Amino acid sequence: MRLSDCYSFHMDKRNLIGLFVIGIFADPLAVSAAISQNSNGWTDITPSSYTKIIYVSSSTGNDSTCAPASPPVNPAGVTPCKTIRRGKSFMRDGYPDWLLLKKGDTWTNEAIGDICINGRSGKEPALFSSYGTGARPLIKTGSGQTGFSTTWKCGTKGDKLAVVGLEFYAYTRDPANPAFSSTDAAGLPVGMLFLTPISYLLLEDNKVTFYGQNVMIEPPGNSSNAYIRRNIVANAYTSSGAGSCCDYMSTGLYIVGFKSGITFFENLFDHNGWNDTVPGAIADVFRHNYYIKEGGPPASFIGNMSTNDASGAQGRTGGTFTNNLYVKDPIATNYNISHGGSFSNNVILNSNDLPRDGACRGAGIGFNSGGASPGTQVSGNIIAHQTSSCTDLPAIDIQSGLTGITITNNIIYQWKTGISGSLAGNTINNNDIDLAGANTAHYSDPNRTVETYDRDVLGGPGTLAHFLSLAKNQSRDNWNSALTAAAVNDYIREGFGIKVEFRR
Repeated sequence: MRLSDCYSFHMDKRNLIGLFVIGIFADPLAVSAAISQNSNGWTDITPSSYTKIIYVSSSTGNDSTCAPASPPVNPAGVTPCKTIRRGKSFMRDGYPDWLLLKKGDTWTNEAIGDICINGRSGKEPALFSSYGTGARPLIKTGSGQTGFSTTWKCGTKGDKLAVVGLEFYAYTRDPANPAFSSTDAAGLPVGMLFLTPISYLLLEDNKVTFYGQNVMIEPPGNSSNAYIRRNIVANAYTSSGAGSCCDYMSTGLYIVGFKSGITFFENLFDHNGWNDTVPGAIADVFRHNYYIKEGGPPASFIGNMSTNDASGAQGRTGGTFTNNLYVKDPIATNYNISHGGSFSNNVILNSNDLPRDGACRGAGIGFNSGGASPGTQVSGNIIAHQTSSCTDLPAIDIQSGLTGITITNNIIYQWKTGISGSLAGNTINNNDIDLAGANTAHYSDPNRTVETYDRDVLGGPGTLAHFLSLAKNQSRDNWNSALTAAAVNDYIREGFGIKVEFRR
């Protein structure tokens, strides 16, 4: 299967291209819905005999004549709805219905809004996605609008959902947009908001930008099975409440309220919590790229990128954090060891002071705990090129009183302080620490960065901004593995003489 086919849904002999899901059926109506991961790392969803498909196109739709269709269907032979509201009205509670927006179309001052239905099951979710070819459907929400939400307005509805391949853009909050409003910049609108109980939620291949909170997942507790995969979450900020917790805690993604099953895979979190040009939109310690709140289950956090964070990301449930890339974050991440787990084979580069105000920061990993510490493995990480003005913020910091951590086989290079804090009761050995970055002969090319990767591998101008501009245009239709954390990390490892073993 070619990557260009990833959004194909082959429903009959005409081989119709464009829908999100892949399936090849002799008799589609006889096939049960299913969810699986394909060899390219994408989620495939197939419809069932219970599924109704609703097409929506702002350019060619007609609210008076549109109607749900059963698979298989030729989109060219069906009149789509024009508005999202009309299309959403056809979705049924308890069914695996699909609302598909036409790629390349734009909806301005219109949102998907509150979802007052459940899907049928975790294998047969209600799907909100796309059809056709071109760019993601663009949902340009206006002042105070939430792009997608499940709230108590709909009781406990809003479970068993999949939101895939859509773009939510708070355009009146983007300083580069002619419609920018300084009044809107002060607020905290949410791009995607989930407040009702969750037993299954898939967020994949979405782009969410310029909200106060880009993605907020806060069910009432005991929820499970959130899969957050290959999304682009960028440029959240607010110009109000600087230094205040927590009503103005602007984040790229905030999640709490789960008892099991939180998975993050190959997402890009960039420049969340602050804005370069908006007055008051500073980067304080309550603003972050992501915030996985304590009290939940250990997370699976694999292959993600965190760049240009406001103050430092928070992985406060701990878990399996591996092969992630952190660049120009005041703290790469705080990690809670109360569940044990591992922080391994990650790359942390260029930790810096708080952006805009320049307050001293620039740490690597901070380990903390709200309870027992049954043992955490910290190994194979590269922490290099601190750019902070601080003299004492370490590459690895262990909160007072923590024990049972094994810190081994890490590289710390060109950092002012290595491993500090509560060292007693922890196993710390075989770490290669060169704080001055003077022993260059020990490595083949230790000064590799994302900037040199952009220049030498991608043929770009050699800037982080250019690399991110390419990565932010990734989608399932044009996926390039060279723009992932795994690829950059392999490049950095090779510069430190480490055999590459993590490439998928």
